[in-house]
Amino acid sequence: MIQEQVLVNRNQYLSLEGLSVFSSKAINSLRFSFNRSKFGSDYPFSVPVAESLSFLPGHPMGATVLSNLSDLRPALTVARKFVLNTFEVNDQFVYDFGGHSLKFGGMARRYQLNANSPLLTDGAYLFGGDVAGFLQGGTLLLTPQPGTDFYRNIRQTLFGFYVQDDWKVRRNLTLNLGLRYEPISTPTEANGKDVNFRNFTDTTSSPAPYIENPSYKNFGPRVGFAYDPTGDGRSVIRGGFGVFYSAILPMRYRFQISAVPPFANLIVIPALGICPFPNSFNCLNIITFPLGFAWETEFRAKQPTVYQWNLSVQREIAKNLVVQAGYLGSRGIHLETGFESNVRRDFTLVNGQKFFPGTGPRINPAFSSIQVLGFNGDAYYNGLQLAATQRYSSGLQFQFAYTFAKSLDTNSATDSVFTNGSVGSDAQDPYNTAQERGLSDFDVRHNFVANFLYDLPFGKNLTGGAGKLAGGWSIGGILNIRTGFPFHVNLGQGFDRARNGIQNTRSQRPNVTPGRTYSSAITGDPNHYVDPTAFQLQPTGFYGNEGRNVLTGPDLKLFDLTIIKKTAITERVNMEFRTEVFNLFNHTNFAGPEPNNRALFVRVLPPSPQQPVEVPVLSDSFGQLTKTSTSSRQIQFGLKFIF
Repeated sequence: MIQEQVLVNRNQYLSLEGLSVFSSKAINSLRFSFNRSKFGSDYPFSVPVAESLSFLPGHPMGATVLSNLSDLRPALTVARKFVLNTFEVNDQFVYDFGGHSLKFGGMARRYQLNANSPLLTDGAYLFGGDVAGFLQGGTLLLTPQPGTDFYRNIRQTLFGFYVQDDWKVRRNLTLNLGLRYEPISTPTEANGKDVNFRNFTDTTSSPAPYIENPSYKNFGPRVGFAYDPTGDGRSVIRGGFGVFYSAILPMRYRFQISAVPPFANLIVIPALGICPFPNSFNCLNIITFPLGFAWETEFRAKQPTVYQWNLSVQREIAKNLVVQAGYLGSRGIHLETGFESNVRRDFTLVNGQKFFPGTGPRINPAFSSIQVLGFNGDAYYNGLQLAATQRYSSGLQFQFAYTFAKSLDTNSATDSVFTNGSVGSDAQDPYNTAQERGLSDFDVRHNFVANFLYDLPFGKNLTGGAGKLAGGWSIGGILNIRTGFPFHVNLGQGFDRARNGIQNTRSQRPNVTPGRTYSSAITGDPNHYVDPTAFQLQPTGFYGNEGRNVLTGPDLKLFDLTIIKKTAITERVNMEFRTEVFNLFNHTNFAGPEPNNRALFVRVLPPSPQQPVEVPVLSDSFGQLTKTSTSSRQIQFGLKFIF
């Protein structure tokens, strides 16, 4: 019923620059820029919906959370808007002497983010996990408390100072030596609404500062070199190392700062007989209680840091043909994570595994749910890169690139969700992120891309009409072959098998069936791409032992073709006709299972006289491939006149 997201976006840019040339060796550049981005999003209904189905007066129909059925409307598809103003002053001084090229510079960038970041503004019903719960009329209506304010005016300033020396040590050796310092101010809110929780167990939020600022030691060294070992200009060895910092910017924490009590509160209205679906809000003055839901940013923030290094060798092995081999590595620490973290604390260890015996207290009993923007993510990347480039020669040019890589992390997305990621990117056990270490959502083990363009040789010796018809033809193409993205199987939303208290995510995973391997779970059949018998429901109170992102989605194979005909009409006028065929062989490239289709079990049937043991209920859509990653074959024609 909900259409695709409708976006309204307007960007405005202003830039001024003053260039001062003091001498042939000394130049200074001073720049000022102002950028303004105005953004709005909405999710209108594709068909009219009666006002009687609205959960809240004057609002569109809200969301429903119901396992094993497609959402009529996802819970977070609410209208949002923001205006981001960015002011920047940047100065750079360049001085050349001898074999040195010195650069000194600095910048200051001011952020003004005025954002409305609402949650559940149209309400959301939580049902009893399946169709039966829906038919019984629902259980809870979640909605913002009247008077809740999600609008924030965030202010922050980023600074950057650097010095770099490009030193030509010898004719065949150049060193690049640099140091950058990038502190950022502590976030503030123009109206004093920059409240946060100092500790995870606090029952009330505290006023500014919003976080303990971790950026004051952000010194980032950079070292690089380029070396020609033979001195003939046909070979070069390059390498480098650098430390890079990811600034904690307003767009990262806009939802966290907008959903903290007392300025933002969600409430729960029980859908009792006197408060039935869909108009439970009418009972607001009869019975409500605080939802106990809050978003927060880890107050003792850590600085997200990435270390990168690379080494490559490039060689011209023939005229116009260059080959290259290289290695690229990176290591990320203190990366951002976004987990539901208010789990129960009454677990014990059974054979080294956490066991939750029942409905015990949460770590912070004042809240039922706390979504935390934290800084405990890790990431690792190692990649081998091979490439060859044939510059245009004898009518032919081509390129190919192959990458063999592996990317590991403990969390691949926070606010935004990579198309392969599961919604929210929650951890199964937020206090054991090592258990989440697995392939990145965007990991591609093998990736090959090649392109070519060839001027066909025939017709070059013909004249007149025959020459115009037979000559001037070219053919080209792009080939892309890669392995699929990783994913994993999970339990249905709201199915809290571990009894850790987290019910609003799909974070929990099942056990792997003894004797089965992950590779054996992939059938390749789009109708049931994953074999459900490869997994089984773990005992109540335990986390499942399936790893994160242990399965691999379908490979991609794509070839695009272009045919070009160039015709000289006169000496100064030329015509070019192009035929472009995308996905020439009309190969169906399936995407991995959608998040709903990764849910294995949605609930269990309790024991009965006919069935003495509990029976897990398998999702009807489990393992199905319902989306493609590329379009079917498409052909387009183009005509261009050049004069």
